[in-house]
Amino acid sequence: MKKEKFMKYAMIVVMLFMSLSLFSETVAEPPSNYNTEGAGTKDNPFLISNLANLRWLSENREYWGSVEQLYHFLQVSDIEAYETRNWNNGAGFNPIGLRTYELVYFPESNGLSGGYRPVDLKIVPFFGIYDGNNHIISNLFILYDDQEIHRMIGLFGRIDQSILKNIVLQNVSITNLSDAQAGALVGSVTNNSLILNCSSSGIVKAINNAGGLIGTMLNSSVIDSKSSGFVSGIGRAVGGLIGKMTTSTVERNSFNGIVDGQERTGGLIGYSDGFTQGATIRYSSSHGYVISKSSTRFTGGLVGSASLTNIESCYSTTNIVVENVSEHARVGGLAGSHSGIGTIFDVPIMKNSFFYGNIIFQDEPSVSVGGLAGSVSTGIIQHSYVASRTGIVNQYGESGSIRMKGSLIGFLWYRHSGISNSFWDIDTVMLDQAVGQVQDNPSITDVYGFTTPEMKQASTYQKHGWDFDTIWEIDPNINDGYPFIRAIPPPTMDFRDLLIPQNLIGEVNNDQITLTWSPPSILVDGGFSDGRGAIIAMPPEFALFGYNVYRDGVLIATLDNVLTYTDTGVSNGYSYSYRITAVFGVIESDLSNNALVALQVSEDDEVVDLMLTGLLGNFPNPFNPSTNIRFEVGGSRFENPPYPPLKRGEHGEFVRIEVFNIRGQRVKTLLDGSLEFGAGIHSVEWDGRDDGGRTVSSGVYFYRMTAGEFSETRRMLLMK
Repeated sequence: MKKEKFMKYAMIVVMLFMSLSLFSETVAEPPSNYNTEGAGTKDNPFLISNLANLRWLSENREYWGSVEQLYHFLQVSDIEAYETRNWNNGAGFNPIGLRTYELVYFPESNGLSGGYRPVDLKIVPFFGIYDGNNHIISNLFILYDDQEIHRMIGLFGRIDQSILKNIVLQNVSITNLSDAQAGALVGSVTNNSLILNCSSSGIVKAINNAGGLIGTMLNSSVIDSKSSGFVSGIGRAVGGLIGKMTTSTVERNSFNGIVDGQERTGGLIGYSDGFTQGATIRYSSSHGYVISKSSTRFTGGLVGSASLTNIESCYSTTNIVVENVSEHARVGGLAGSHSGIGTIFDVPIMKNSFFYGNIIFQDEPSVSVGGLAGSVSTGIIQHSYVASRTGIVNQYGESGSIRMKGSLIGFLWYRHSGISNSFWDIDTVMLDQAVGQVQDNPSITDVYGFTTPEMKQASTYQKHGWDFDTIWEIDPNINDGYPFIRAIPPPTMDFRDLLIPQNLIGEVNNDQITLTWSPPSILVDGGFSDGRGAIIAMPPEFALFGYNVYRDGVLIATLDNVLTYTDTGVSNGYSYSYRITAVFGVIESDLSNNALVALQVSEDDEVVDLMLTGLLGNFPNPFNPSTNIRFEVGGSRFENPPYPPLKRGEHGEFVRIEVFNIRGQRVKTLLDGSLEFGAGIHSVEWDGRDDGGRTVSSGVYFYRMTAGEFSETRRMLLMK
């Protein structure tokens, strides 16, 4: 009895201790070398080794430095910051560096229109050098909801003449309900600051000036940095990497995920303003989805609005989803608008860039839309191209309801503007004119539409002066065979691929065809990986709604969250092509693999299942450490109906399956062509090793199946 009573009390003590630990807060502690000689200098930087040290920095403003005194900080270990969601009554972490202000109404005066303008309350920027040393800060949480006093938020609120480098933020949750800026790393970057080799993943939400990494940036640079996840705003300037930048430089940066905004929304940058000194975006890219809605004026796959901004050697593979846009909006694959200030000496250039994505309208818009730019005013475009998977599509009406649409530019105007030596894929973009409308005699020279095979040949471009020695390259296994920029090859993971349903199979069932498939990998994995082991969950607004089924390119069914469908509207003697998509909120994924199924009546009037040669995909994808590649052996996929038809189990083909890396080098032969496979569905496993038995690194790989005259290549992602 005493023993039972003792155990009962012991359990109560343990539970009490656990509950206290759950809600306890880490107390701020100075770095371990705080009292050493020269602490905080370049030779002896403050060592940030845990959450207590990070909190110490956020709460001791005297160490945020000044113009005269720059402190140095070095992070020496990974930091888990999950408990910050319990700090400050749920407000989370206090940003390092501060600017707060009120919005005050000023009446019309001295020619200035009346309106609300910010009036500063307190400005205490961070002046210093923080080196994250490539260590991770995980699960940082900030929720600022004061709508009277506006504050810039991020790990750093505001920095001035500072350097932030080698900082890795993972799975952040940053929300700013005031009017001020928000970014995972920093709310506001000013005055010759440098962001170098930093990354962030997670969710950033704000009203205005929201960026996955940086809210706003002035007279500064961000280099070799990236962001992934979800960025949303209901006001102006929303970008995957930066909300708004002014007279700044962006070089070798990327975003991968979903950007959801209204006024000036871009896959990488919401609004780039060169002002009087100009701005530059080079060697940078965006991937995933850009959602443009409500009162949006400027939307671009790379940058929403680019004023006096040079765009060089950049690309976007985003899907741009446009709904409820205002009249006179501008939508472009790379830039919603690209403009100068009206003189021949201030003409920004977009060159050596491309868009390979989709632009999808979900209402009947009256907008200017172009594969490269929605509108160009006092700007030049050179040596750039557009390709697409579904083209520029209006889902609710005829494409003619789009006011000004061009394969390359929607509206090109002013005499100092022009486009030259630029092309589009006439098979996929499905528009027959390069420019939707022109005004004031802009220059248009050497712009052409080419077929898909022509767009995948270097000679098509070289005869028009494109540089395939130092800038461009073509590889059939990279970028689906279209040209890519040598300095920035495709990423190891494109967010769009994670939303595609997997392993679609069609089989004959009596006089019907039954389809089955696997869910998108983002659902299988519970989110998407940021490449460093963290899984970022989809926000509730992008939960799976269901699936769309397409037969021969026509939508035939909209389903709830099921993984099978039986098509009863088919006839014997015909073959059918099926693809499906997944629907996440307003987003519809790219098409799944193609399932070709043929119905044929035998002499006994019994329906038989005809086999068709082709790859069926690999599962799982992404994978670690192994994946199964499924394939089918049968008749040719290139005849309609397939010929010759083969029944399951009949004589098939000798099959060869090889794995290649992103450079096109063969790393593994899985089937060498010496084995004959009968008609039917088969699979082979790849364990992530090369022909020498060595484990290969993470990244994109391609697998190619060859059987007789048939050959097909697909992509897969190894993610460790």
